[in-house]
Amino acid sequence: MAESIDGFSDLAIVLENFGRKVMDESVKRRALEAGAEPIVSRAKRVAAQHKRTGTLESGIISAYDEKGSTMDIGWSKDAFYGRILDNGFNHTRGKHIQIEHLKASYEAEKENAMNAMLEVYKKELS
Repeated sequence: MAESIDGFSDLAIVLENFGRKVMDESVKRRALEAGAEPIVSRAKRVAAQHKRTGTLESGIISAYDEKGSTMDIGWSKDAFYGRILDNGFNHTRGKHIQIEHLKASYEAEKENAMNAMLEVYKKELS
């Protein structure tokens, strides 16, 4: 922001333009998509380690929700059992099985996701 500000009216204009850029729907969407990418990528790498059919890996999806301006990361309908593995279940032999894909990926990548989103905003606001 290399604009020259002379007085409160100029400052008000600069801040109004800044606010418009921050709240722009396409900018928010690009930032959320950038933030989802490291989480989804890691979750797919984890799912690939337990590969039988490839459905788990391809079933990890992200989708932008325009109503709430949020990015949803989850399982497709084809990979419904990914949710079961994430939450854990009791095997018929009495053994509890849990293989976290999404929760663990979020925890491991949340810092990278935030940085990716901040980079989108830095680029837009400069």
